[in-house]
Amino acid sequence: PHQPLVFPDGTPDSLNAIRPLIGYGPESMYVAYNPFYPPDLAHLEARNASPDRSHNEVWDSFVITGGIGFLAEQFLFLSVFFFTLKFVGWIPNRRAARLLIGLMIAGGIVGSIFLALAIAPNFIGPGWTGGVTAGLVLYVIAFALFHFRIATRVYALIAAVLIGLIDAAIFGATFTSDNRVIEMLGATLVGLALFAALYFVGRAVFDRTANQPIQMSGHIFLIVALFGGILAHYLEIGLAGIAIAATRTYFWSYAALLVITGLNWVLADEEATQPKPAPTPAPAAPKEPATNVPRHKKKQAARPTVATSPVKREARGQGAAPWVWPVLVMALIGAMILVTLGYEFVNNPPQSSGSVTSATTLIVNSLTRLPYQNNRESLGAFLMFAVTWAFGGLLSLTELRRRNSLAAKDVPAAAALYYGVSLAVALIYWLLQAGQLLGLGALIQQSQITTLDQYATRVNELLSLAETVANLLTFYYGVNLLLILSMAATLLLTEGRSWYGKSAGDLGWIVAVPVAAALLVLVPVTNLNQIRADTIYKQAEPLRAQGQWDVAIAHYKRVLELAPDEDFYYLWLGAAYLEKASQAPEGTAVFSPATQLADMLRLNFQDTYRLSRADTLTAAEAVLNRARALNPLNTDHSANLARMYRRWADLYAGDVAARQTRLEMSSQQYQIATTLSPNNAVLWNEWATVQTALSDTVRQAGDTVKADELFQDAQVKLERSFQIDQEFEQTYLI
Repeated sequence: PHQPLVFPDGTPDSLNAIRPLIGYGPESMYVAYNPFYPPDLAHLEARNASPDRSHNEVWDSFVITGGIGFLAEQFLFLSVFFFTLKFVGWIPNRRAARLLIGLMIAGGIVGSIFLALAIAPNFIGPGWTGGVTAGLVLYVIAFALFHFRIATRVYALIAAVLIGLIDAAIFGATFTSDNRVIEMLGATLVGLALFAALYFVGRAVFDRTANQPIQMSGHIFLIVALFGGILAHYLEIGLAGIAIAATRTYFWSYAALLVITGLNWVLADEEATQPKPAPTPAPAAPKEPATNVPRHKKKQAARPTVATSPVKREARGQGAAPWVWPVLVMALIGAMILVTLGYEFVNNPPQSSGSVTSATTLIVNSLTRLPYQNNRESLGAFLMFAVTWAFGGLLSLTELRRRNSLAAKDVPAAAALYYGVSLAVALIYWLLQAGQLLGLGALIQQSQITTLDQYATRVNELLSLAETVANLLTFYYGVNLLLILSMAATLLLTEGRSWYGKSAGDLGWIVAVPVAAALLVLVPVTNLNQIRADTIYKQAEPLRAQGQWDVAIAHYKRVLELAPDEDFYYLWLGAAYLEKASQAPEGTAVFSPATQLADMLRLNFQDTYRLSRADTLTAAEAVLNRARALNPLNTDHSANLARMYRRWADLYAGDVAARQTRLEMSSQQYQIATTLSPNNAVLWNEWATVQTALSDTVRQAGDTVKADELFQDAQVKLERSFQIDQEFEQTYLI
């Protein structure tokens, strides 16, 4: 379909021929799109921006998973739509099922073609999403019109409304047309044809089952609500939005709930409370004639069933009233909500960090003060907490009353239990978090630094501060896990189940233990550590902005211990080393060509601080090469290596040979960078600047012929930049 992407070592993408089928993988658009980046886009956004999303799920799915992935994803969404209507009884027969599927697929195809022709091929994605939705809506309209038999005059009225809408649209679109009469007549005929097609298809599909009762699920309102959320998500990501981890989590959660409620795995209230008739004995099966079939292959005769009363399992903890356990579960859910609110709102901003000395004062200020507005009093946060707490209990107790799980006489005690437990648990968490926040200031000793060891101690204190801030999330995760386990234990007590569940096998707990252990290991590695690393990285940003390169380097090293395979962090560590090299003293080199990156990163703060300029540049080179090894198609890494070599050459301007070597290495990296991103005018300008500097250096060494060739090559680079973007002022200045 296009020329293959080329890796920095010159190797072409071996899977290029099947990329339209399999795509480039998750989070890959910002590297796969670079060769095709339209230069004019630089006038609308930052020139160093790298588009990482299409803002349309159809195109994103083609980039990430290819045509196969697109079909799989659309099959998933269309299946959800199909089974939703089936769960609520709106697909009464097979013809209706085929009609729904056909309308959604045909609508997607027609919508894609229409927008591609009417606007541009870029709009195929929104056309597909809009067309599928239109087909879905059209089916619902057809079902409503033809499943329930209505009078002929109503059909005539609907036809008139449909034709009127089409005529109104054509009237507005052809206001200045000389052929308005003909166009209006054509629109009327098209409207008649569309309604006639809808009428005959609707009658053919729904006549056989018309007016039959609809078998509705007891969860119909929940199913419709879930369907609305999923359809909204489909439209949002298919028209102009981006599917992120949070929205995809919502989708899968909604889809799971849809399956559970649609298949009635959880009984609706009215079904659960209705008395079930006792089963009647089954008729005895006729005696099978003797055959030569082996005994183990004979079908067993159906055993007669005996009507038995269900045996009610005794709930554990007989000392407590039956309503205690469901109320306690709801209280723990309320506590989890309040804990989450506290994690977000209980904080100790810099403006008030010195004046607050107690955890309770910190909590009160967090809920009643605006620290970034001169500590102005505001009860907005407090009211949000109070309303959430109060209405959470009201809704929980009302629901338990509706389910007959709570008697009217027990409501006061249940309310006391709910509000007491939820507030107590949340308050304990708030106090603990407030204590951690107040303890942050004690981690930094306010003393004067006069020695390198004291400087190292201060940096370790700053690292401890960053770790503590990052571990606030760990503590929050731990509290929520404890609350979830407490809810699970309470539910087991409610149902009187064994600790490993009602339907688990005898050896189920043997599987549960290693799975739980594996999760405790995998959750930090795959989720928690990534967020902790990003939190510490954020703590390093102000230090880097202030020029405290050694302190920033120490933070970046800690970040890489938590996320060793994230190229983005290596990029910033390399940049910090490079800036440090500008201030580092000349000295004896400690690193040799055999020194590994791991050995460089293991240096303590004092040894890193003492690195010479040459060693600092060597560390920057190793770190940036590691970043590119992790993500070779990211243009930034090759460009940063090129800039690093140029800075290296500038720092050794007095050594002509060394300067020439580094400039040549910089030129090689710019060649790789412009291969990855050929339409980036900034890179071509930077390369031209390097070629000009290399020409001057070679001329200084006495090779005028090569110097002239390099200067002409610099002119070629500038002309290429000018061809890409004639409005880039930097090109004219060079």
